[in-house]
Amino acid sequence: RFPELLDYSSQWFRLHAGMPRFAYLHMDGTHGTCPEKLRRYDSKLAAWVRGFLSGPDGEQTAVVVMSDHGVQSGDGHLTAQPFLAAWLPRALLRSLGEEARSALRSNTHRLMTAFDAHFTMTQLLQASLDIAKGEAPVLQDSKEPTLPTYANDTDNDYLKAPGHVIRSALSLIPEHRSCKDAGLPSAQCFCMG
Repeated sequence: RFPELLDYSSQWFRLHAGMPRFAYLHMDGTHGTCPEKLRRYDSKLAAWVRGFLSGPDGEQTAVVVMSDHGVQSGDGHLTAQPFLAAWLPRALLRSLGEEARSALRSNTHRLMTAFDAHFTMTQLLQASLDIAKGEAPVLQDSKEPTLPTYANDTDNDYLKAPGHVIRSALSLIPEHRSCKDAGLPSAQCFCMG
């Protein structure tokens, strides 16, 4: 089904060319315990991304590819090492300044969570809006979690983690970030901290 999803999204983007747009594609065909299925996605997804970035709106296009968790092996073992890749417009990167660009490069090998990725994406969106208004972007390096927690919610212990900090990838993330700082429960922690 994913080739049809990619084709449909390409048609939708062409139909709405010349205007700001946002799309979320949820491709779960490899979800589960068959990592070998990922190979079916590689070439088609890479061609789709290249098509967007080389198209007429390529210099104004951001593409983010993210998994919800790491690959599960045939025995059901969850690696909990999700994948994240982003392609950002050069003009946006230039406007963020050298410090933010350097942080993005350095943070490619640092411990990040989905909360960090979300915070970073909201900052990129705000920076894009600021730039469109002719204003300099103002970036935060971190924030405290503001999500609600519920007394009987045992699935969201990470929201209650004392010391949990949501960090932006536009600022340098500590090289030896602890799982406590990232809000990761010990069962999902693969770092040394």
